[in-house]
Amino acid sequence: MRNGQSGAGPPATAPSPRSTRDVDVGWVPRFDVDVLEAALRPVHERPRWEEWGQIAAPTLLITGENGYVPAGELDEMRRRRPDVRHVQVPGAGRDVHLDAPERVAELVRGFAA
Repeated sequence: MRNGQSGAGPPATAPSPRSTRDVDVGWVPRFDVDVLEAALRPVHERPRWEEWGQIAAPTLLITGENGYVPAGELDEMRRRRPDVRHVQVPGAGRDVHLDAPERVAELVRGFAA
């Protein structure tokens, strides 16, 4: 995993030091991958568009420039919820909150104000 990829998309840069540790052969997760996979499996077993459309609260969608949300999926999210405010954080990967915590905090504070 030296290149930081987990199969979900291209890395922004090196993985966050909070989620990985550097070893002789590359980066390894600081968590049990099997536990994470088991926890996330039900989330991906079926589309969640019905739930997405039922959200009535103001919504801020933050993605990373180098993260992995397929363009078609992002377009569909916006089509189904045109009221959603979407911000793409330059230079951030899929863990935007780890790659750019100050920017995420700034966006959330501004959105909540």
